[in-house]
Amino acid sequence: MRLDILALLAAIIAAVVCRGCAKAITFPSKPAAENGLAGGAFRAYDTDGDRTNDFFLLADADGRVDRIGYSAGTSGRPDEIIRLDDIPAGQCPHLVLILDGFGFDVLERYYAQRNLRVFHRPSRLIAPYPTLTDPAMQRLLNGPPPRALESAYFNRQENELKGGPRDYLAGINQPYNTMMDYRAGTFTDAIAYVAPWKTFISETGSCMSAFERSVADGQREFLAYFVSSAGISTADGEEGQRRALERVEQMVLQTLQMYRGKVKITLLADHGHSYTAAQLLDFDDLLKDKGWQVGESLKGDKSVVPVPFGLVTTANFVTGRRAELAADLIAIDGVELVSYLEGDAVAVLGRNGQKALIRRAEKNAYRYSPVRGDPLRLQGVLDDFSRSYTADEMLALSGRHDYPIPLQRLWGAHHDLVQNPPDVIASLANDRYYGATYFSGKVKVASTHGSLNKTNSTTFIMSTAGPLPPLLRSSDVHSELGKLLGRPFPQKPWRK
Repeated sequence: MRLDILALLAAIIAAVVCRGCAKAITFPSKPAAENGLAGGAFRAYDTDGDRTNDFFLLADADGRVDRIGYSAGTSGRPDEIIRLDDIPAGQCPHLVLILDGFGFDVLERYYAQRNLRVFHRPSRLIAPYPTLTDPAMQRLLNGPPPRALESAYFNRQENELKGGPRDYLAGINQPYNTMMDYRAGTFTDAIAYVAPWKTFISETGSCMSAFERSVADGQREFLAYFVSSAGISTADGEEGQRRALERVEQMVLQTLQMYRGKVKITLLADHGHSYTAAQLLDFDDLLKDKGWQVGESLKGDKSVVPVPFGLVTTANFVTGRRAELAADLIAIDGVELVSYLEGDAVAVLGRNGQKALIRRAEKNAYRYSPVRGDPLRLQGVLDDFSRSYTADEMLALSGRHDYPIPLQRLWGAHHDLVQNPPDVIASLANDRYYGATYFSGKVKVASTHGSLNKTNSTTFIMSTAGPLPPLLRSSDVHSELGKLLGRPFPQKPWRK
């Protein structure tokens, strides 16, 4: 573990001294006064600083910006108007901007205040559970399951806890990194949590430079992922996210202006956030008090291996006594739900003795069987507990529920989401987190993610290419964007 800490320190030093070339984002952060704008403009901007408006956004009856305008003179009125929807996606490069950890409600409030209106209305996007970046990104991009939920994992063959910061820096649990056309080096990720805003400014500028080069080279699709937005979210919650969205909007408008509308842009995030200041939940000591032998390998009858890494609202464990460990975990204050495999079912424990079983009845259909109480609060959401529900039915019925589409997501967490699933998974309250001690205390946690609940699970996707279905799973994104663009998404093939 000492080598892992040294690797982390080296990463921080490297992040400070290594800076890429970044294009300045010069688009005005604020539009001209909105009262009495010339030419019926939705918003107008003076982009060259001569005190005359020269770039215009024009909206339809629903308030979506469907046209952009230019003025070459000093009239302050658009003398050239371009209809964005008349430009076929096949004639445009596709810029995909992926933020780390933004909740749907924050984005929807920002959009409702007449922002980001070049995009069609945002859709709700439900991430897999646990709501962590690596499995979520793999699902978004239709890729293979990552090695584990995070870079630290338990190797059952060697009976040892493996991975950690060194594996993170090498991107071993992040196959999606190879799909990105812009992704800051993993050595910058540590500093992104220490100085998130400065890192985000640098990242967005570097992305603009890389995108311009790709267009000049004739590239048709450009995928960008910003890890520094996670640092902003963790440090400053919703306030920081709104500030980041303002920066993204400048970047989007500058891109549209530069390419005269001949670009399609999709904006999305990998998972939601808790928006609650959180305190560390010290499972190691709490489990030791209950008689468990806590370590990095399984050695005795009542042995348990916690698998900590990021500071998140979920906790994962490996043990030979799943049911007993789950019963002890759910009794800990701050734990909301615990799940584990029990025969052919996924067992879910809730507070006050609640228990239910989830079984897969046939391919992609699931049945919920309460044993005691209703830990997933599905009474009144599902009309009949005696029958199974397809994944699409569960999306329609429970996509906006306290625990969105919980049957499929909990089943996947213990089966096919990752190559090395843990034995027991705890979903925590928004005001608690768990993670590696070498991170805890070094980062302010005003908001984080990981749990099964709605705020952690529900993020967004929106595109200028056209409207998307109002409710999606991460695994739906590749097919829905493919239909919208008229070509496969993502275009780059996965490495075998």
